[in-house]
Amino acid sequence: MQAIILVHGIMGSKLQLGHEEIWPPSLSEILSSHYGRIGKLRDPRAAPMGIIYQYTSFFQVYGPIINDIDAIIAAQGGRRPDFYYDWRVDFAKSADALAQIISRTCSGSNPATEVTIVAHSMGGLIARSLLENGKYSRTSWFKKIRRFIAVCVPQVGAPIAVARAIGLEGSTSITPQDMKLIMNDANFSAGFELFPAPPYRRTALLDVNSGPLDIYGNATATKFQLSTQNQAAAINSWSSLDLKKRPTGVEYISIAANGLSTENAYYFNSTAYVSRSSVDGDGTVPYWSSSFGPVDRLYTLPGDHIRVMNTNAFRQLLSDLFGARMAIVPYATHKPGLSISLNKSDLRPGEALEVLLIPDARATELAGKLCIHKAAAPAPATEAKLVPVGADVPVSYQGPPIASLPLVLSAPQAPGAYVLTFEGTHLSTVETSAAFLVGEIPVTPVAIPTAKREPGGGKKSRRRTRKKK
Repeated sequence: MQAIILVHGIMGSKLQLGHEEIWPPSLSEILSSHYGRIGKLRDPRAAPMGIIYQYTSFFQVYGPIINDIDAIIAAQGGRRPDFYYDWRVDFAKSADALAQIISRTCSGSNPATEVTIVAHSMGGLIARSLLENGKYSRTSWFKKIRRFIAVCVPQVGAPIAVARAIGLEGSTSITPQDMKLIMNDANFSAGFELFPAPPYRRTALLDVNSGPLDIYGNATATKFQLSTQNQAAAINSWSSLDLKKRPTGVEYISIAANGLSTENAYYFNSTAYVSRSSVDGDGTVPYWSSSFGPVDRLYTLPGDHIRVMNTNAFRQLLSDLFGARMAIVPYATHKPGLSISLNKSDLRPGEALEVLLIPDARATELAGKLCIHKAAAPAPATEAKLVPVGADVPVSYQGPPIASLPLVLSAPQAPGAYVLTFEGTHLSTVETSAAFLVGEIPVTPVAIPTAKREPGGGKKSRRRTRKKK
């Protein structure tokens, strides 16, 4: 019997403190684009309570891929053990939690005979910690792990993690100021463990006068008020990861997404922010990181860090990897489907927004309109309504077959939650539309209050297969 275990990424599980669910953001926090409970989110007593399927009906997270895995299980037999962890804590603790789940799955009256780990984003580094650190390699259950499918995993880190640690970027309604607080909390080192790996320690942060800065150095920690404890935790975490030590008998499969500008380096004049540079990637993880390393198979698909999992190309690839192609049903049925990906989901008013239109199959014609809706929910409503705002954006393409069509829009000026949909020759659905937040985000890094490159250019979509050693 097979078992398929999904390992979610950072911010991918619900957290509960006492009787209150403190993560994900509430509907009102999503609509205002401001998470207001950072003090509670920093409380070590908060515990994980389940994977996040969606933030709201229009803001999908792991629900679609969970449904697809369940469809594969239904077609082939087996089970999907429910796994979730505290995404704030260090990778080693989360890897231990994953080990316990696999051990239980492979024991008892109906044990799994083979295990596939499907890991997204940071979850892939946690899975690699379990697979590569040698701690569990002699257990009986370890030998039942057959495949590791890495989806948009920052195999050698993500520069955006540095931007969050210095207070330059927020995420999912958490402001940059608050993001800096939780990233530098000594109780929670996971965010720092996403920093570019030590060989790339001087590629993400640069001073326009003095040149590259060492993101793990004491001088940089002092300059930007970074947690030296979390710096050390990150170095220790990377020391346990080595793709060259991947276990014999476990097939490593990487699925990387590209086609969108992805932040790669940040430039300062002393502590004053100057600019940033970007490379090709999924909007969160550069392609040079998600495609890195000696793996058995590499697939490259157009899309962003989350929504690529909702594209027809990804869904069919996932089912093909399990030999269950007919298990996946297209979201759009009466018209050709289309997915929308974005380079960012948290924007400033008027900021440039890259949009990638991805038809379910290569298309010679893509025509219609891109519609912008604002989410609104007058109290005491528990679900939001989508209200059209602004003018629709006309889209017209005819030519050679394309896998995706890039566009650039400007984010609305009014803060709030928005959804992009497409109507025309193709149709987007609830699962394949794209939600984003607009907030009043400062552009200058902030200080923590006192309290009692590897350069990578754009790459064409491709599949790469390496022979196993």
